[in-house]
Amino acid sequence: MPRRLLIACGIALALVLAARWTRLELAERAWTKRRAELTQLALPPETLRRPWEVRYEALQRRASDSERFDELLESPHRPEVAWSGGARPLDEFEALWVAAAETEHVGLDSILRELRALPVDELAWHGEPVKLLTLREVVDFLCARAWLAVGRGDHAAAARDYGDALRLAQATDGASLIGTMIRYACQGIVLRSMRGALALGLSPGELRAAVAPVLAAWAYDPARAERGIRGEITAFLAEVGPRAPDHPLDALRQLRTIDEALTLARLPLASSPWGGEASESPVPDGPIHWHAGVRQLHAFHAAGNVALTALAVAAHRETRGAWPATLAELTDLPAEHALDPLTGAALPCALTAEGARIGPAAWAERVEASDDLGSSLFFWGLRAPR
Repeated sequence: MPRRLLIACGIALALVLAARWTRLELAERAWTKRRAELTQLALPPETLRRPWEVRYEALQRRASDSERFDELLESPHRPEVAWSGGARPLDEFEALWVAAAETEHVGLDSILRELRALPVDELAWHGEPVKLLTLREVVDFLCARAWLAVGRGDHAAAARDYGDALRLAQATDGASLIGTMIRYACQGIVLRSMRGALALGLSPGELRAAVAPVLAAWAYDPARAERGIRGEITAFLAEVGPRAPDHPLDALRQLRTIDEALTLARLPLASSPWGGEASESPVPDGPIHWHAGVRQLHAFHAAGNVALTALAVAAHRETRGAWPATLAELTDLPAEHALDPLTGAALPCALTAEGARIGPAAWAERVEASDDLGSSLFFWGLRAPR
């Protein structure tokens, strides 16, 4: 009996091992096939760097090693009002913070001049993702410098700083998911600061002329969305390496939703999962959210249209002395900029006791719902400057 039991156990073990070997063999074959398919989709890494990119990386390294940078970051006199949506001038200590930050960001203005000379569609990054902390602090500084310019009546300088901040954030986005998320965070800071600066007295016409070309480029581009996914594939394959992974099934699971994400990138927004009425629309899910960059680019489009429309409304009041009763009065606003990308209808616009309300865009209700519309990028409340 014991001998028969041992033989049975041996046969069972052999069958288990054979099944395990077969499973691993099939998984490795599936991985090899899938990797070959993805290699065709992956974008070749960019190797050509432009001079301003190298200079920005040097600025970033210098900030990482600088005690002064940390002191500015932790200072109690950081002029947060300049990027938090307030509407008061900076005090003298906050102005000193701006002066100190200017000495810390030596070389920044030469980078901004170079970016200003580039067409918007050439604002692109060709290296490793930039650091959020450094870029955010540069953007904060530019917003604070613009705030000071508004206070002394230099509207052209303030508008230029805001345009530069938007351009820099866009130019340092390498079309990867992390790059797009960093850009979204930093450009959101700029939009909120711009709204506050208008209430402080910044000329809407000057601001609109400086930032409209960048905001218009936020219109959703399926090719840009697809490049982002393909760039993520490149990074994923580089991380995995040339050999088959130790756990090919896990690797295959992480790649499960790429095809759905690529399809999603090519769909018009109205046909996407976010085009539905539910705030929690179903999207391709998996260990890696390959669709996240697509979602972010749609959010950019909605936020950009709200900003473009709000600036046109504010500029109308500046030149004609009254708020427009409807968007139809804005003859210089391209029709596509006045649309809510999610619904295809005109953005909500209403007059209030204080001024005008633009939005909220449907994105703020269906996708990024918030109880605080005042901080939302998909709603602008305008009022006459104090």
